[in-house]
Amino acid sequence: MNEQKLVTVGWVVGAFGIHGWLKVAPTGENTDNFAGLDRIYLAEPQGKPQPFDLLEFRPHSKSVLLQLAGIENREQAQAYRGNMVMVEAETLAELEDDEYYEFQLVGLKVIDEDGEELGRVKEIISAMGNDVLVVVGDEELLLPFCREVVKGIEEEHIVVRLMEEWER
Repeated sequence: MNEQKLVTVGWVVGAFGIHGWLKVAPTGENTDNFAGLDRIYLAEPQGKPQPFDLLEFRPHSKSVLLQLAGIENREQAQAYRGNMVMVEAETLAELEDDEYYEFQLVGLKVIDEDGEELGRVKEIISAMGNDVLVVVGDEELLLPFCREVVKGIEEEHIVVRLMEEWER
């Protein structure tokens, strides 16, 4: 069987209404990842993804509402609260040249402009509206994900400029 690479695109934050709709907080600003999909996957953290037919989706403020086959009332929907919402990687919306999905950056090696390896991207967090790279090596570094710091992203690594005023 050919296993599809699944990518987390959101989290179920609760039920919406009485007819089994799920309210989902997307991992990014792009809600286009649900357009045209027939199937999505739900999984508890560390759990096995379960496929669901996607009947309908609607953008809703900063969240997304999903209606899935087999989830017909509020109680059933609420049971999935905290689940990851996943899609097959090949179905993701195309991004601009300078845009990346989080899963594409996590695990990449991070080097400074002199070629010194600083560690690998462990995760990306949002802090006060800005994304921050959490880089783990000999020490943990929190690097703003902005043009002044991130100088280039290649297939195997990210090049960053460390500011002189930052202590290491």
